[in-house]
Amino acid sequence: MKHDDQTGLKTSKIFTRVFKQADKYKRITYGFSQAKIVLGMVVAGSMIMFEKLDDRSWLLVALFATVIVFMLDVIVGLYKLTKKWVTYRTLSEDVKRATWLYAVHGSPYDTENTANDTSKYRSDLLKYSKQQNLKPYGVNSHYISPNTKVIRESSFTRREEIYLHNRAKPMLEWYRKRATHHRRLGWFWKIILTISEVTAIVLLAGQATGVWDSNLSAILGAFLAAGTSWSAAKKHPILANLYKNTVTELEKWLPELKNYPKEKDWGYLVGKYEEILTDATKKWGEFRLTNN
Repeated sequence: MKHDDQTGLKTSKIFTRVFKQADKYKRITYGFSQAKIVLGMVVAGSMIMFEKLDDRSWLLVALFATVIVFMLDVIVGLYKLTKKWVTYRTLSEDVKRATWLYAVHGSPYDTENTANDTSKYRSDLLKYSKQQNLKPYGVNSHYISPNTKVIRESSFTRREEIYLHNRAKPMLEWYRKRATHHRRLGWFWKIILTISEVTAIVLLAGQATGVWDSNLSAILGAFLAAGTSWSAAKKHPILANLYKNTVTELEKWLPELKNYPKEKDWGYLVGKYEEILTDATKKWGEFRLTNN
């Protein structure tokens, strides 16, 4: 997800570092997860090749891949990589949400007292900065960019236009794409799982009926492939449903923002839209922490 929208809406450099940290741990966590899937398939393939070629070097390949998987799990747990990703991602989304709400007069920054709204916004940024010991807490954490001020001081019509085209619609489209992406990946891994299971069944049936002489290494390899694909397959449908439900909720509120806005209701409507996005981030974080 992008950190700066097309209007140039930004927060301070101190929070830019938060965004970069979130991306950093995302790349590391994804990289480790993909490596574990590949290595799992390598182990399965090596066991099958050992059965076919009776070459013990394939067992060494399987052993080496298994050791690397173990080491990756240790690193992820020791350095709490997934937790750090979730923490920084949640913090960055909180900052973006607060900045958008403040810029377009969304609740709770939609009172008639601009000074109080600004003070609350700065207090919220300070609170977010303290969550991760982001120092200094002073001017940098209270920073309000010139573009944010310009948007806040714009007319209601202009603020509505900016929010719809640079926040509301892009976020809805982002969640749509993520739902489609994970639905497709879910089907892909389900197909791999089915193939692996059928392979294991055929090997077991052939050995039981004496059609061929197959030792347990090939069967184990097939089951390892099935286990690896199942580990991947079970995650994507859950994420697809999470994103799809978010899309459904956003689609309910977007017409309210587009077609029936009155300035007195605007703060509440924007606040509800952002609340849905916050809830989606929270559920995503819970999923990642329990399905590491």
